[in-house]
Amino acid sequence: MASVKYLYIYISFLIMLLLYFPLGSYFFSFAILAILTNDKNKKEYEYVIIVIFLILILSMIINNISLQSFLITEDDFTTYYNNYIQLLDGNYKALFYFGGGIEIGLPLLNLLIANLLKLPYPYMLKSIYILLFIFFAISLTNQSAKYLKNKVGETHINKMFLLLCYLLFMKLSMLLTIERQAIASYFILLAVFTDSKKKYIWIFIGSLFHLTTPFVYLVVNKVIKINDYKLLFKYSVIVVIFSFFLINALNLIWTLFPNPKLGYLMMYIDSPGLIDNERRKVLKEILYFIPILTLSFFCLQKKMNIKMLPSVLFLIILMFSLSNLPGVPIRLCMPILFFMVGYYFYSIIKKYNVKFQILIVIFFSFLFSLQTFKAVGYYSRYPMISSSPAYYVKYFFESKSYINREALPRIEQITRTNDNKL
Repeated sequence: MASVKYLYIYISFLIMLLLYFPLGSYFFSFAILAILTNDKNKKEYEYVIIVIFLILILSMIINNISLQSFLITEDDFTTYYNNYIQLLDGNYKALFYFGGGIEIGLPLLNLLIANLLKLPYPYMLKSIYILLFIFFAISLTNQSAKYLKNKVGETHINKMFLLLCYLLFMKLSMLLTIERQAIASYFILLAVFTDSKKKYIWIFIGSLFHLTTPFVYLVVNKVIKINDYKLLFKYSVIVVIFSFFLINALNLIWTLFPNPKLGYLMMYIDSPGLIDNERRKVLKEILYFIPILTLSFFCLQKKMNIKMLPSVLFLIILMFSLSNLPGVPIRLCMPILFFMVGYYFYSIIKKYNVKFQILIVIFFSFLFSLQTFKAVGYYSRYPMISSSPAYYVKYFFESKSYINREALPRIEQITRTNDNKL
């Protein structure tokens, strides 16, 4: 059992890092939580673990708010912030801006935030979105723990450690550029983990954020629930054969029933550069699953039954098969790619001993901290470290009026550098 004296030292150390070096508090919070959540006596100091989780969440917010918004026209957050500004100014027609007036979910959320915040602060709006996504991670931890116990047959679920894995692999920076699809993804996953008719309520709510929800649910539900190799083979053959005829089928549908969204996709299909870019994106997303596949391989060598492996393999086959459709594979599998990597990761590493579980979480938290340190964009709004406590707070209250998204440059037209982050 961890000494109470050392627990308070941990908290004091993390608070100091949070005040002066938030990226440091991000890494060390993960490292300390990896140890404490695996302690057999953790219930005796659960309040300390909760405090450290709160420090971790604040660190995640500070890391992501350090990214500059409104730089490129491809960032959808600009449109969502403009919607917030319109509602803040009392333009209630903005409630019906998305999806032909049907996708009212995000505008209603923006209206609620506008009534609470009452000020044009884009980075405070982003912070609220981040808190919402973290709430989603907590909710999905509970739902997936029930699924692992009742459907997969896992006898012992370490919920706190499962939540830690969710937070470690959740792609917040990506979720903050596609808020409508991100929130819809949460309700899709709730539906996947729900057996009762309540799933249709979640699908309906998700559709208020993005109309693709029912179709994405069908795909994601199938991917997550494939748990044997016969089903893997059957559906993989169907997907691969389907992919060969897909473009011809889309051309036929476009000819018979032309519509703007399909026309947009057909324009992308005719661009080899966009297809190559999509394949690079797919490969990048699949890289997150390489450690899971590697760890699964070693488990199979020891004759362990890895029920999640067929699901992961089918996800990879599906994404590669659809990679000639720009924008489709990642958006179709978004609920898994942006929320559920930690779920798969936990399901595999729990097959190993506790020391290995702790070390591998520490390793990946260090890797992601290093990625944040090196990646262009992070800590471009304020320095990574300072001698002034909570130096970043004032940057949360930067004011912005309506942004002309069309006037912003495309990503290939700008060069971003922030080499001196300190």
